[in-house]
Amino acid sequence: MGPQLLPNKLPRTLLSSRHQCRELVCCLLQCLGSVDRGMAGNIIGVWAALAEKQDIAKAYRKVVDLFRQSLRQSNNGNTVAMAQDLLNLLLPFLDVAALFSTCLVQKVSCHNDNGVQKRGYKIPAKLPENGKVEGDALQTFQGLDELSVGLASTAKKDLFILLSLLILRVPSESLHIIPPLIPGAVLGTKEPSEKVRLAAFEPIVSMSQ
Repeated sequence: MGPQLLPNKLPRTLLSSRHQCRELVCCLLQCLGSVDRGMAGNIIGVWAALAEKQDIAKAYRKVVDLFRQSLRQSNNGNTVAMAQDLLNLLLPFLDVAALFSTCLVQKVSCHNDNGVQKRGYKIPAKLPENGKVEGDALQTFQGLDELSVGLASTAKKDLFILLSLLILRVPSESLHIIPPLIPGAVLGTKEPSEKVRLAAFEPIVSMSQ
């Protein structure tokens, strides 16, 4: 059994740990595309559990900037995917509704890396679970319809899951936006992939609730 931390030693130890983690995160963000993704996730997870909210907010803004910069570069699949993973890790610690529109852009939904496309829908899907959705429902669904053009079949499952979560949050005065979604969901139940077919039923079930 290791040595016990005395109560009067704990604050100093915690501050030291926060400082060390902050330094590690700074180094990590400087070389985002060349480090192991699992290691990056572990560092961010430990640091976020110890860090002050303002420090997490700074890291979030840095990762968003890197995410946007990498989208403008060629051969950017690895860097974009890692930035998405880091954003995903930071979500529980911040009120980041603006991330919804940041992820749902053409360069993500039509990216040549299917993993980037999938993450582009998985991250926004976590926001409505915590009530962190910005904008009105009509604008959101219109945007998703435009982004679905050129979507890889492997990412359709994540799109249907996102749709099912958003449908549950459509206000009663905007229910007219739901019927146009039915054909896409029905077609999804005929996809070759069983996972996509099952996910396509989720929006249909949400529509009935």
